[in-house]
Amino acid sequence: RGPRRAAMAEPLVPGCPVRLARRDVPGHHRMPSYAMGHRGVVVHDCGPAEDAEALAHGRAPGSRRVYRVRLRMADLWPGAPPADSLELEVYDTWLEPCDAP
Repeated sequence: RGPRRAAMAEPLVPGCPVRLARRDVPGHHRMPSYAMGHRGVVVHDCGPAEDAEALAHGRAPGSRRVYRVRLRMADLWPGAPPADSLELEVYDTWLEPCDAP
């Protein structure tokens, strides 16, 4: 069973800086390991979605809020053009508040 974290207390708004949590999670999870620990900015609140992680770990599937987060490609892969970015849609339980990226 993978660890389950509480959702963010307040809904996030576009422009909110966040850090993608770094966790050693066995089995299925919806967070690419290359993005864990990096900072990004919320660009869209995608609303609630079924919790695929819970299903994969044999738990009852509730719903969790999903956010689209933009990360700088150069932060993920040194040498990437500085203006390039990557957007990921992630569950709120993978997001941590942080200072501006």
